[in-house]
Amino acid sequence: MDAVVRAVLEGPGNNWSITRLARLAAMSRATFLRHFTRETGMSVGVFLARARVMAAADILSSTGDTVATVAGLVGYGSESAFSRVFRSEVGMSPAEFRRDQVRRERNLRGIRTK
Repeated sequence: MDAVVRAVLEGPGNNWSITRLARLAAMSRATFLRHFTRETGMSVGVFLARARVMAAADILSSTGDTVATVAGLVGYGSESAFSRVFRSEVGMSPAEFRRDQVRRERNLRGIRTK
């Protein structure tokens, strides 16, 4: 399972399917799904969504890429679908998250210069 988790974290924007992930784990689809859930405590879908949101948060914090571009980079074909998942996981929209990160960075810089 380590290889599967590592592959997804290294390439969250890839077109991951259950079949592809099961092959990577050298298991049947059914066996893979059972083992994945037991070992990680979450479904493959939840894991993929969280990995993609983590990657997106990093991109949003470190680049000026548009939300639509970030959505594509982390594997979403639809900006609205990406925004829904991001809000569900983080509690704010991608744009709100970016503004919050900028605000936090400015506050930190202000503290450091005092």
